[in-house]
Amino acid sequence: MKKSKLKILLMVVIIGIFTIGMPMVAYGTNENTVIVKQSDNEYLIYLKGYLNKEFQFAFSNNKEADVATLAFVNSAVDSAQGINNIAYVNDNATIALFANKTYMWVKVDGELKISGLEIDIKDNITKTELEDTRTISKIIPIKLEQEQIVNKTDENGTKITETVGVAKLVNELNNGKYQLIARKSTTDNDNFFALAELLEKNQFTDKYTEIKASKEFLELAENLLSILRDEEWKTIENNTIKQPADAQNGEQYILWLVADNDVDVHFLTSLRKYDEEVVKEEVRTKLPHTYDNNTILIIFAIVVVAIVAVSIRIAVLKKKEMSK
Repeated sequence: MKKSKLKILLMVVIIGIFTIGMPMVAYGTNENTVIVKQSDNEYLIYLKGYLNKEFQFAFSNNKEADVATLAFVNSAVDSAQGINNIAYVNDNATIALFANKTYMWVKVDGELKISGLEIDIKDNITKTELEDTRTISKIIPIKLEQEQIVNKTDENGTKITETVGVAKLVNELNNGKYQLIARKSTTDNDNFFALAELLEKNQFTDKYTEIKASKEFLELAENLLSILRDEEWKTIENNTIKQPADAQNGEQYILWLVADNDVDVHFLTSLRKYDEEVVKEEVRTKLPHTYDNNTILIIFAIVVVAIVAVSIRIAVLKKKEMSK
């Protein structure tokens, strides 16, 4: 009897555990969503995984609201081309809900897919900020060049050259200043470089990913810019920013630029190139190329004949004198 009661009790506990675990889905605020603020009265909500399908959505301040009592509305599209399906907030009554915690429900073809997801429309990226991410590293443009800082020949006859990279402003700046920060391997720096590369290539799989990457990039940029020390800003001279004297080839740097009301950031890789060339002085013995010069041969033959003729003449004269 005791064993039977124990078995029943265990079954109740096991069933209870599964019953509690199955229906509960915990959501964080704005989980798998990004919000674009179009204006003070209009917000677009992009849901990961729902861009390519129509859905219905509803809001409530009560997380435990009865789904049957909620007022569901159809999703819209984010542009005249109708590329992405979105939820939205664009009326004063709905905006007023967000003065308190607000939750969202989503249905697809009448089937409930998302229940009680907390939405905070204040956690957004504005339309202007989203457009600005497309101009990163173009607000204050630079061009990368090379500069030779060593060009000499040592006592062993070896010519040594050293070339480094420099960044030059494309346009003249008023009150231009900069900070050149060596990349340290931190989570923020690694993410900052990775997101910058993604934004530059602009090869996103969908609009949700693009907006999320843009939002995270701007948040990181704001955070990293805020921790720069005021006294470390340097004046840009001759529109040129030189890499640190101790920079080695291949090291990465974050270049912050400010001028009046403009701020920009560039991601650079240092260049330092050494070349050594052994310079030998070639000594040549210059000999007349008589073998291919007929004039010299003729003159030489004439001289030889003349010498022979003179010698014969002298010999003849000596014989005559001896015969007298």
